[in-house]
Amino acid sequence: MTFSVRLGLFWSLSACLLVGCPSPPPSSGTGGSSETSSTAEEQRCADSLKNAFNSLDPHRLEIDADLEATANELNNWLSSCGQSEWDDEKALKRLNKILSDEQMATIQAERFGSRDVAHVRTSILLRQIAEQAAEDADSDLERAVSLFRYVTRTIIQQPDNQNIPLTLYQVFLFGRATAEHQAWAFTELLHQLRIDAVVLTPQQQGDKKWIVAVCLEEGNYLFDFSLLTPVPSKSSTSWRIDTPATLQEVIKSPKLLTVLQELGSQVPSATELTTPHVLVPYSATFWSMRMRSLNQTQSGLAAVLADPLLDGEYGMGALARIAKSSENWVLSNLTLWEFSEEQETKYWSIRKNSSQEQALIARMMPFLAPLEVQVNKEKQEVNITKEGKKQWATRLTQLQGEFPKAIRNYGGLRVGSKNTRNLILAQDIDPSIQAILPVIIQREDAAAEDAHFWVAASQYDLGEWTDARSTYQDYLNRYDAARWTDSVHLILAQIAMSEEDFETARNHLSSILKTSSLKKAAMFLESQISESSTSEPTKKEESKAPKEETEIKSESKEESKTAKPGDS
Repeated sequence: MTFSVRLGLFWSLSACLLVGCPSPPPSSGTGGSSETSSTAEEQRCADSLKNAFNSLDPHRLEIDADLEATANELNNWLSSCGQSEWDDEKALKRLNKILSDEQMATIQAERFGSRDVAHVRTSILLRQIAEQAAEDADSDLERAVSLFRYVTRTIIQQPDNQNIPLTLYQVFLFGRATAEHQAWAFTELLHQLRIDAVVLTPQQQGDKKWIVAVCLEEGNYLFDFSLLTPVPSKSSTSWRIDTPATLQEVIKSPKLLTVLQELGSQVPSATELTTPHVLVPYSATFWSMRMRSLNQTQSGLAAVLADPLLDGEYGMGALARIAKSSENWVLSNLTLWEFSEEQETKYWSIRKNSSQEQALIARMMPFLAPLEVQVNKEKQEVNITKEGKKQWATRLTQLQGEFPKAIRNYGGLRVGSKNTRNLILAQDIDPSIQAILPVIIQREDAAAEDAHFWVAASQYDLGEWTDARSTYQDYLNRYDAARWTDSVHLILAQIAMSEEDFETARNHLSSILKTSSLKKAAMFLESQISESSTSEPTKKEESKAPKEETEIKSESKEESKTAKPGDS
């Protein structure tokens, strides 16, 4: 069954699954009127929530469904079917000691707002991403490693020179963000699979060193977003790290981190991690009573919409779970990671017509492709008659794992953007007279470039290594020093390393700009090439391998779908 079919079934059944299936009509006799009234109320609640959830589909909200209108639909349900008021005064008093006045106001608001609506949509999307990106994993550790590789491959690390706040939805949509955004995306994907993760820093305030720890029963596994790699453990024998080092392991073997620091990593030292400052990623939207009420009623939807900080009748809260997850910290060591909440708060506070709003509008421009334009030669005008938003929808299709469909759509978008560009340039329009010309051309060119890169990424995720490598290489041939150039070189280097073509890998790594955010990741891979080169068997030794062993290795390689060449 394709995803599109599953999605259709989901929405058609959403009312039944979200609030409980309405009871059958009552039989005649005593109590019939009361039961009929109850059934009618259940049906009304189901219809109200169904309308809201139709608009919350990631393929609809902000594409053809409005944030405020969807919030009104949710508020219609909340007013008589849900709960927004807190009935636990003790919990509010405890939260008041932890949260700011602004955060307390957010969690106690009695109506859904645009941020709430966006939060639900993002949670649905993240759950879909997490399930497809880790579908081949058999354990929580394998899921964590798979999601780390997915995030660092799907969201390319780039500095934010404009200091624009982004929501997590935008981080995935744009596919370019900072190391902190990548870490936030990673922890929230894990959160959707009910796996906790924290950011560890030194106790010393103001220290910029940090690392992410995934909290599992077996230990706290470490992931480095400076070098874009799981921290190698003592048992690691390949540049492809399948079993990261744990916090306990690096404390016993400090050199595991020292080696990374020598390559420019921002990880803390083993001494600093012995009693670390523990930061809990969060968004205040998870803690409101209105969101908890919605989460409790949508049993047919797996997405995590609410996760209270404190213990209660629903079970152990996030703080208690994390405090329990390691012997290296206690509840008093835990504080909230301000980055994620600051991004959300600042984004929803952006003023109209501000420089930040204009910068965000500019970033969204390629996602409105392909444009429909109308040329008037007599008036020397070019007007946009329609914004397609097909690039936006196709990017979501790719993120949701429908890669063949995404490849087809991106191909059509590349042709459409080229046609629009050529149509404009073929007209006798003076660019100095018509200021909109360069804007349109730039938008269509950016959309075509993004589509080219994402076709290769989709081929990669499908396991079509040869096609992906060819498309990545074609990107390099077409675009010189473009937005995705360094990331393409890094991915091609990883593919070459998986084939033990170390010379090609070195060439790609050396092409990554020294000013790029990926230069440290390139340095790490170069160090791994040196180790692999010295440890690889000679051709003569390889020829002595028994035929049976060679066949077994070949079969194993063919069967393994999780071992993608470019994953590190």
